[in-house]
Amino acid sequence: AGADRGDDPRLRDGPKAEGTACAVDGGGEVGPRVCECSVQVENCVKKYTRLDTGKALLCTDFLIACSAFFVFGVTAGLFSLLGLFAKAFLVDSVIESLSVCKCFLIVTEKPDEINRHIIEKMGHTTTVLDATGGYSHETKPTLVTVCRRIEGIRLRRAVKSIDPKAFVIILNSSEILGRGFRSV
Repeated sequence: AGADRGDDPRLRDGPKAEGTACAVDGGGEVGPRVCECSVQVENCVKKYTRLDTGKALLCTDFLIACSAFFVFGVTAGLFSLLGLFAKAFLVDSVIESLSVCKCFLIVTEKPDEINRHIIEKMGHTTTVLDATGGYSHETKPTLVTVCRRIEGIRLRRAVKSIDPKAFVIILNSSEILGRGFRSV
């Protein structure tokens, strides 16, 4: 039988990547020692290189999947590699989507009210720019601010209630450095 987290003390401390291109024994069970080794090697690769999590997993698991060619044959090896590439890109996109922040560009005729809301209710600041319309040649204030995804939903609603005619551009940002976010 395969290793269960309750049976094997090495696997109780958290996920050890049981399903990540690990070698399997003849019964189709996950080999816990190979999985544990895969995670340890992946952690070393991440520590000493600039690879993100998905790419580090890809590198370490690639070596393990290549061994499937010799142990299980060409078909199993090809399926191992195919699954590996799909998993690596999926891991990257999931991890990146967790850290996505929002950047708001708000062209409004009520900058003071929106600015006050952002500062007092959200605890963020804004940068105020003067923007000139390309067609109308009118100059209007534009507020620039960044916030976390959940705050972005609330800010969008607040802007709509304060100034329904505001022009709002919301951009995804995968990395924001500075006070209130990650350090530089």
